[in-house]
Amino acid sequence: MKNKKKIVWDLFGGGQNSVYLSIKESNKLDKFDVYTFDITKPIHSKQFHLDLSQDNIVDIFKQFPQPDIIVASPLCQSFSNILNMKGGGTCFWKLNEKKDKLVQRSKKEFEELKSGFTKNLNAEVQLFLKKLGKKCIDNTIDLIKFYKPKYWYIENPKQSLIWKYITLNRKDFYAPKKMFLNNASYGKYGFLTSKETNFMSNIKMDLFKGKIEPPYYVKEINGKKYYVLKDDETVKLRRDLDSRMIGISSINKMIKARNVNSGMGGMDFVQRQKTPIQKNKMSTEQICESGPASAIPHKLVTHIFSYFEDLDEFESFNINLIDLIKSINKIDQESNLKIHKILFFIYGMFYKKFSLELFHPNFSAQKNGPIEKDFCKIYKNDKKEFINKFILPGDFRREHWIFLNQKISWLSSFKTSELVTLSYKNKWWIENYRNKKNEFIKKDLQDSF
Repeated sequence: MKNKKKIVWDLFGGGQNSVYLSIKESNKLDKFDVYTFDITKPIHSKQFHLDLSQDNIVDIFKQFPQPDIIVASPLCQSFSNILNMKGGGTCFWKLNEKKDKLVQRSKKEFEELKSGFTKNLNAEVQLFLKKLGKKCIDNTIDLIKFYKPKYWYIENPKQSLIWKYITLNRKDFYAPKKMFLNNASYGKYGFLTSKETNFMSNIKMDLFKGKIEPPYYVKEINGKKYYVLKDDETVKLRRDLDSRMIGISSINKMIKARNVNSGMGGMDFVQRQKTPIQKNKMSTEQICESGPASAIPHKLVTHIFSYFEDLDEFESFNINLIDLIKSINKIDQESNLKIHKILFFIYGMFYKKFSLELFHPNFSAQKNGPIEKDFCKIYKNDKKEFINKFILPGDFRREHWIFLNQKISWLSSFKTSELVTLSYKNKWWIENYRNKKNEFIKKDLQDSF
């Protein structure tokens, strides 16, 4: 029987910032059923034009299948550190006097403090964006709280003020002991920029981070300096552009750059005008952030979803182990013997294949084969503690769980007497029982498989 697809709700996932496209690119659509919600033009059958800043968001989503996973990249404009104001905060966000909550800045204060990058910004527009950003993150949190997905993440740039908003203003949601702020660098996933972003999640992930070697160099041409792409020197850009990142001004160059090995096509294509232009963003619905500047690398999304898959396999391992215990529910000699033999073989086979320990062994060579002395005591007194004896290290991955699940199922199909006979052929047991060495040396056991 095929495993049921995991239902994924991808909030704000239109355009280039699409989890669906990442899953499709990694050939995982047979495992994840992605529902995309944004105001962009749909690109697949389960993408819905839906304003995520609406009221009653929880009720609106009751028409869709219950999610196993919710992922979200809420609007970051009003929380962006690019719009820093004198004294801290952004255009209309600031810390209160106690510094224990984000509060709204007044229009008067905004006008008095704006300068540099913010000096040409319109107060009404920025206040509207602040309220819109708050609504979008609140709705995201409310959906996660109500639908309780198995896995979830909220993504925003590392320096975004959204993290202070969640930890200070949404204490009804934030649980520091149960949530993790996972940091990643775009440059480690094929993008040109070393831009960092965070994924707040209910699982801990060791994502790739750190700076990258720029895939371009600076060259002087006819007395002017240019950024030149190392992989393709026909792709270049004037160095004196007023831009916080290298930009690509031409769509044709953009497409061309996407095909080179450097990953330049995944960078933030931001090219500021000499005179900033304030667009009218005061629409009646959620703003779209589907452009290149907000795109998350597909390889990064794939890496995160591999964690979801790993944890599912780990859960299957636990279920298989519990089912094994339930199937051998009599505390008698034969039941105990089968458990001990299975433990003996999965420990040895797992160590031989991966050089990792599944638990700290304490085997004794007895007449009826190897006996794990610690498990013997634990199993009789507390079956739950039996599970907890396993090490289950953080570097276990999906291939490890798949291997264990297969071996437990295979070994469980043998009769107890067959497993005992099989254990008699193990050289560690022969050495320790027949020759009456009666001592446990872990390395000898590991070498016997």
